[in-house]
Amino acid sequence: MTSNLGNIGVTTSQELWMKRLLERLEVDCRDMQYRGKPELSMAQRKGMMKDIYCSFQTGCRISMYTWDPFGTEELSGIVRIMNVKPLQIKLELNNGTFRWVWMANIVEIFT
Repeated sequence: MTSNLGNIGVTTSQELWMKRLLERLEVDCRDMQYRGKPELSMAQRKGMMKDIYCSFQTGCRISMYTWDPFGTEELSGIVRIMNVKPLQIKLELNNGTFRWVWMANIVEIFT
């Protein structure tokens, strides 16, 4: 059984995995907001997860702003690994290097 999550065909087991991922992300984002990170709505989190998942599945490049207490950073690359525990992605940057990014630290994804 498949359903459409945005423009991505996703099987039911993948939907459950994504739902768990979103639930964990919501908790982590709430924790980061206590540390000063800009607040994200649930719609923004879902959109972000769709973009991350699409990059992971198709190898398309995504660009994002990440946040930490010392400032923001703009990253662009391809998602190579999605970890549920800890909630991170491994991003292959445009220059060929790799960077682990905490999903809760992502403020915005843009193209």
